[in-house]
Amino acid sequence: MKNNLLNLFIIVFIIVFHCCQKNVIKSSISIEDAEDIIYTENTNKPLSSTFELKFSQDLSLFEEEWWPLLLLVDEPGNIYVRTGPEIVLRKFSPSGNEIDRKEFPKGQGPGEFNGFDPCLSKNGNLYIADWSQRRLTLLDASFKILELSKLILKTMLIMQPQINMKSM
Repeated sequence: MKNNLLNLFIIVFIIVFHCCQKNVIKSSISIEDAEDIIYTENTNKPLSSTFELKFSQDLSLFEEEWWPLLLLVDEPGNIYVRTGPEIVLRKFSPSGNEIDRKEFPKGQGPGEFNGFDPCLSKNGNLYIADWSQRRLTLLDASFKILELSKLILKTMLIMQPQINMKSM
């Protein structure tokens, strides 16, 4: 009984809603009001609802046995590519010419990394976080070390409540 009433209500609502719609003329209409503002409404439908995308290649950086792992782009448009499995950072001009290349050895000394997580600043400096050593290394645009900082990582302990089953 409830389903029949619900169905009847939905049918009546659809009929009333359909009857109350205004007939819209599908054409370009220009309406001018008293404040010299012109509102233009274009209800014409496009001839085709499909469109075409064309892609073209602007730049290609490729070398044999090359493993690009990370791409960074600085403000002037220089492209930094981190390759692996060794830690090699290469810098390319916006036109694709190699400007600089630096291989960073694995280790714990200055300029050596166990982990390598780089990011660029707006002034062109490169920050490299080595999370395993808890160290932040600041390099200039020519990959020279400017500063070494120790990262202070705070961890959050999550305690799970112990439930005493005997007291329940």
